[in-house]
Amino acid sequence: MKMKKEERRKTMVKERLPELNDEHERYAKMDENKYYVQRNMEREEGEYWFDGDTGLTIQKVDKNTLRVIALFDDPSPYLYLAMLSLTCIELGISIQMEPYTIIRPYIRREETVASDGSTGAGVA
Repeated sequence: MKMKKEERRKTMVKERLPELNDEHERYAKMDENKYYVQRNMEREEGEYWFDGDTGLTIQKVDKNTLRVIALFDDPSPYLYLAMLSLTCIELGISIQMEPYTIIRPYIRREETVASDGSTGAGVA
């Protein structure tokens, strides 16, 4: 569900997170996902990173806190954030959203079609 710019500013991120089904909960509690969070908790305080697989920009605040700086306004990043939140709960790590998270518009990039009908840029 796409939101207008004004609505993005007013809507709380937590309100947009979907309910996790059993499969998503199991995934969030997997050791690999806990390791992902633990590994990123080794970063310096204030350091941030963009996770292109999830559409989230996250910052380490302190030894027990992560902050979501931004996410794309698309269903997948909200799902990933809901799962990340559960992973953090499992590890006893606090995750901050409001008032810090910026909801960024998501623009799908269409594949370009070359004049010969093939897609993308090929190598000659």
